[in-house]
Parts: sequence; structure tokens; C-alpha cells
Amino acid sequence: EEMKNNLKTYDQNKKMINIGAIAPMPIIGLKYIFNNLYPQTQITDNMITDESLLLKGLDNNEYSVIVLSHPIEDKKYICSAFFEEKLYLSLPLNHPMTSLKDISFEKLNGTSVLLRSKLGYWRELKEKVIPNSVLIFQEDEIILNELIRSSSLPSFRTDISLQRLKEPENRTYIPFINKEAHVQFYIIYKRKDKQLFEQLKAEIKNLDWSKT
Repeated sequence: EEMKNNLKTYDQNKKMINIGAIAPMPIIGLKYIFNNLYPQTQITDNMITDESLLLKGLDNNEYSVIVLSHPIEDKKYICSAFFEEKLYLSLPLNHPMTSLKDISFEKLNGTSVLLRSKLGYWRELKEKVIPNSVLIFQEDEIILNELIRSSSLPSFRTDISLQRLKEPENRTYIPFINKEAHVQFYIIYKRKDKQLFEQLKAEIKNLDWSKT
């Protein structure tokens, strides 16, 4: 009877996978993987930065899988490294800062910057570490990309988002040296769902961000 219930739950889970994550790129990567693994499955997602809500949602089946910025040590979960994301400052080619090999948040603080509004962890970080900067938010990614190409203002990219660019921006990208600008993401799901997600490790290893 228990095996039947487990198989029933497994079958239901394959019909819908709910992703909860603290940043956009983990969602983009997982949706791409799951759409390839389970093309008939409905994939939903929610980006929130409150770790307690993500774990609670995982426990009460609101989420099938969540992504955090640190590992979880709990026997009821399986936790695997996903990918590392590194933050860069994006500058027009004629900007005075393009001569720098790297940059810190302290040096950037006070400078006006263009950025996406829905960035989860990255938005909270930027609001915290450059409090004196004017942050110009744009929700529409297409409009933001056009603004970046035509504006003299700095913006942000990550090594992952750069791999997804469809056309060159004619910009220089300078890495941040701050520890907070380098984030390792971890995938967490219930041990009882191991059968559903056992192919994740291989898919993560072979993930081509340019196709996502």
C-alpha cells in the first residue's frame, strides 16, 4: 500500500513541478532542465528571498524543489551544488572606470546604476552594499537591454547572464572583488522525491546557459 501511495505521489509530482528560489538564474536553469526532462509537465516558479518561507514551502509541498545560497544538512533533504554566479559591472566603452581590472561595491557606491527590478537576492544585495547610489529599476528585460545599449550609465551583469546574451552590448565587464558578489547556489528537495530528481546532477553538469 505504501509503495502504491509513493508511486501515486511520484506520478502527481511529474505532472507539476514547483520551483522556489532566491534569484532568477536558478529558476531559468531549472525550468530549462525540467522542460527537457519532462516536456509534458507543468513547471511553475516563485522567486522569494525569505529562506524560512522556502523551506516551509518545501515541507508542505508548495515547492517541489528550492534553491538557496548555502547547503542544508538535514537527512530528510537531498542537497546538491547547482552553480556559482559572479557579479560584474557593465560599462560603456568610453566610461572612465573601464581602465579598472576589478571593482568593489565601496568604489561604486554613489554612482547611478541601471538594473532589473526582479532580481531577488541580487536586488537585496545591491540595495544594501551601495546605499548612496541611485538605482534605476526597469521591470521589462527587453526595455532594460535597450537602455543598457543606448545609455552611458553603468549596469550589472553576471557571468551567467553574459552567456545568455543574444547580441553584443558593446560594453566592458569588470568583476567585483567583494565576497558577496560570488554566490554558490544549492538545489534542495525531499529525499522521498529522489526518483523524480535523480537525473538533475547530470543535467546540471551539462547545462548550456546560452540555450536557456
